[in-house]
Amino acid sequence: MNKKTINRFIFWRTDFVGIAMIISGIIFMLNNFNLITIQNILPKDFIISRILGVLFIMIGIIFLFFQGAGGKLFWLWLPSGFFLTIGFDILIIGINNLFNIDSSIAFSLGIGLTFLTIFLFRKKHWWALIPSGISFGFVTWIILIKSQSIIGYHPVVLIFYLSLSFLTIFIFSVQKQKKKWALLTGAILFAISLLYFLIILIYKNKLLLSIILIILGFGILIFLGIMEILKRQKMKSV
Repeated sequence: MNKKTINRFIFWRTDFVGIAMIISGIIFMLNNFNLITIQNILPKDFIISRILGVLFIMIGIIFLFFQGAGGKLFWLWLPSGFFLTIGFDILIIGINNLFNIDSSIAFSLGIGLTFLTIFLFRKKHWWALIPSGISFGFVTWIILIKSQSIIGYHPVVLIFYLSLSFLTIFIFSVQKQKKKWALLTGAILFAISLLYFLIILIYKNKLLLSIILIILGFGILIFLGIMEILKRQKMKSV
């Protein structure tokens, strides 16, 4: 896209911004003078939530249009995703419930999808997978806390999702030799999350430790026995 085309694009989008601001101003004016008939039927908080939600969504769409010009404007995905997430959050859950658990889940999910979209459209921006994984991990963590699972408040899920992010960076990398650090980091974090989870299980159920020790003991004996048989067969063949 050449400079002239970009200028035309931005000029048209600027017109769109002006139109969006005028429409938003008219909506607020109608609400201020009680000219919106739906306000007589529904609570005032419901109307305010819907107006603010639509306004934030419109701002997000405006940023989304601007990023279509390409180049450095691509980074407008971030404010676009933020405003769209806030807008849908307010629109669906309501402004009075903006800081409850359900709202936190919706917000984290929207932010995670924003960073994931950045990676899907620009594979070279592998770093976007890290905040995306953390956001999705935060969603799962809140759900597990809400359901009062055995994990409780322990951030096992966050570590696990972060490990998946680094492993995904390695899998989708073109030059895997340069991204071995991502594989190593992902493997270490995955092992930590697994060990963390086992410690929680053992703490919650003392009998589990005995079972694990017995299984590991039998495993070691079987392994040593197989190695001894293979060693004898090798000596006979010689």
